[in-house]
Amino acid sequence: MDRTSYFYCLSYFSLPEFPSDCKIVKDNSLILRDILCCYKKNGDYNPHIYWGGQYDPHYEYEIAPQFKMCHKPQRNRIKKLIDSGLYEKIFIIFRTNKKYLDKSNKHYVSGYYEIDPNKVIIDPDYEDVTLYSNNTVFVGDDQAIDISDFLKKTGMYISRFNSETHGGKYHDQFLSYINILNKMDNRINDYKRETIRLEKIFKYYEFEEGNYKICSKCTNIKICPLVKRIKYYKLYHNLPIKISEIINEYYKTTYDIEVLI
Repeated sequence: MDRTSYFYCLSYFSLPEFPSDCKIVKDNSLILRDILCCYKKNGDYNPHIYWGGQYDPHYEYEIAPQFKMCHKPQRNRIKKLIDSGLYEKIFIIFRTNKKYLDKSNKHYVSGYYEIDPNKVIIDPDYEDVTLYSNNTVFVGDDQAIDISDFLKKTGMYISRFNSETHGGKYHDQFLSYINILNKMDNRINDYKRETIRLEKIFKYYEFEEGNYKICSKCTNIKICPLVKRIKYYKLYHNLPIKISEIINEYYKTTYDIEVLI
């Protein structure tokens, strides 16, 4: 029994399934963080829409995958554990809820960061702890660990639990997650590539060329999570001005809201 490792299981919002012929989200097998802010939880908006996007897990960072911005108490806790020297290895296990077009959803453990104890910094812009990974694994939804039954049984849907929770009750379970993921196809490079591509579309030059023009010809536009997000939840008001202008031009006056919901 390995008690030299510490595991923190934290959640992130992930993109829902998109139509298979979508020209924007091209790989539904990846459980990407919700850069497009399509996730809607318990009748409320994803709070990240007010902050400009999703930041964790931040696996596309150029130096090494980083963990910042979200879950501040947990990041501070991990830094204290590193400073204490109590554990040889510290892991962040990421879990998420992926929603499918057929209205089903599953809760997955999709990957992990093994934290580099030598790369713990206080971000000068936020005066917050930033952690870096020296080993990262993320898998597709066909190999991710389905923990839907576990969460239903324990009711720990919003809990940030760790290997010390309830006297270490879940320690071995977390260790088994790491062992299972290590045997799967590590698709971290696919995650990096797709995340960077989507960020370029919605933050930089590619989007300004009018990617939404593609959507106007889509035969699945009525069920598209992105279009529903823009129209039904009126989230274009929370986007940068350039993006908002394009959305308004191609959707706000083109499609009746009743058609989209």
